[in-house]
Amino acid sequence: ALATSVKTLQKQGPKIATEMYDKFYAANPELTSYFSICFLGKDHKAGEGAKITLMAKVMAHILFQFILNIEREEQFKADLEKIAAKHVSRMIKPEFFPLLREALCTAVSDALGEKATAECMSGWRKAYDKMAGILIKMQADMEVELRKKPNTWDGFRKFKLSQPIEATTETIGESSSGSSDSSEDEGTGFEEKLFKMVLEPSDAGELPEVDKFGQYVAFRLHVDGKTTHRNYNIAAVEGGNWVFALRENVGKVCFEYLTAMKPGDEVDMSQPTGSFLLLESLS
Repeated sequence: ALATSVKTLQKQGPKIATEMYDKFYAANPELTSYFSICFLGKDHKAGEGAKITLMAKVMAHILFQFILNIEREEQFKADLEKIAAKHVSRMIKPEFFPLLREALCTAVSDALGEKATAECMSGWRKAYDKMAGILIKMQADMEVELRKKPNTWDGFRKFKLSQPIEATTETIGESSSGSSDSSEDEGTGFEEKLFKMVLEPSDAGELPEVDKFGQYVAFRLHVDGKTTHRNYNIAAVEGGNWVFALRENVGKVCFEYLTAMKPGDEVDMSQPTGSFLLLESLS
């Protein structure tokens, strides 16, 4: 029953995942701050007809493929590790997963209608719980490994802008794309400016070594009275400070907030982890 329902709904996957997140936000509005305003691709209160979000596309791909190949979970290890790393950066907690499962099952049941039998929905719950269990274990292991490194921290640490933000059309450090929350299939078709942002710890303390460029941090931002999170990769290290490349026309709300910062202004930052979670890497 489970496999049949997954195959029936697979083409509707992104729509179902979008509805799942909408139901999750409606039931748990206090948790919306853990998600990026920009990555959601729409206001979480938007009505019918709102576009499918990038996050929903990623979730639908992983979830449906995982269930269809549930006995071969090892082949999804790399993709799940990318998701777990992003969860670590956002401080996603194990207790959030059952809440998302209920939203998923409601969205699936709505899509299946009379075909949503007790046996079928039990299968969906068990499959989701299996994937969630893997992610939770991965997150816990990653957090243990991060704590072993010198100069790391728990939660968020305050960083301040060390110099005015500079615009350039040249590549900054190792990356010309600043955020891991952006869809790479939404290019503008013209050369875009990059904005170089250099941040240093407000406490003047030491920073952990960056394992590889492409690692990212989460910024916790307070925009228009709302808290949101967005991930940016570390493009370079200069003078012991971390350099970030903000790409013009990507993540408009967060971009405008960050590029309006002045030297001395602060952001909350998680420690670095992971590598880019790009949609094409999951296709």
